[in-house]
Amino acid sequence: MPGDMESRQVSQGSVVTPKKSSSGLPEVLRTGVNELEIVDFRIFEDKEDGSRYEWIMGVNVAKVREVLRLPEITKVPNMPPQVEGMAEIRGELIPVISLARWMGLTEPLKYKKYVLYMEFLKEKVGVIIHDAKRIRRISWADIKEAPVILNQKLNGRITGVVETEEGLLILDFEGILNDMGLLNVFDADYLEKAKEEKEEKFTIYAADESSTARNLLRNILTKLGHEVVIFDNGEELLNALENLLEKAKKENKTYQTTFNL
Repeated sequence: MPGDMESRQVSQGSVVTPKKSSSGLPEVLRTGVNELEIVDFRIFEDKEDGSRYEWIMGVNVAKVREVLRLPEITKVPNMPPQVEGMAEIRGELIPVISLARWMGLTEPLKYKKYVLYMEFLKEKVGVIIHDAKRIRRISWADIKEAPVILNQKLNGRITGVVETEEGLLILDFEGILNDMGLLNVFDADYLEKAKEEKEEKFTIYAADESSTARNLLRNILTKLGHEVVIFDNGEELLNALENLLEKAKKENKTYQTTFNL
């Protein structure tokens, strides 16, 4: 395990929130930290030879609201085969998907016991997992590109591999939901109304580790008339902003003028 990696346990029913610094901000958002926190969870696969394989996976804490025991699920017709059904979580009815089924695995049923209650890009979804271990705090430098063969097995939905003692796969859940047709961020009417209300145009810098999220952000903001510069991660975005500031200083411009503040 890399020396700068930290972890803390995840318990059932826990609300997953980033650790706070003395300033009140999540520690991973402090300037120069260049870190993120991920929920380390497991999916088990029963192999044909009778052995059991443990998939070690992770997702950004910012996308996880809670880790819960598997709730009662109601079957719903005309849903993608990976969708187990709908469940009421915190007073809302949301779709619950089987990650193992999406992966095409034979899963041991006795391990189907937890749900990641997630929210991102205006969507709320439950994801069935077999175990939740801990929250890991890692450096972006620890994330490497996934091997092509492995990424092909998971439909290209691995955003990176974390160099832990066991190796951990970070999944692109935006892409997974989009593949199922469950990702509906903004409809055409909303975009048209927003375009009419916002006359001023900006150059917008953004970052997201999900290629699907990047494409959605780019398409939405472009349709609203803005110029979009988007990066694969926060480190690249920060470097770009620092370069803009350096350029502004050389041209004797203030950061307020440079960033339309």
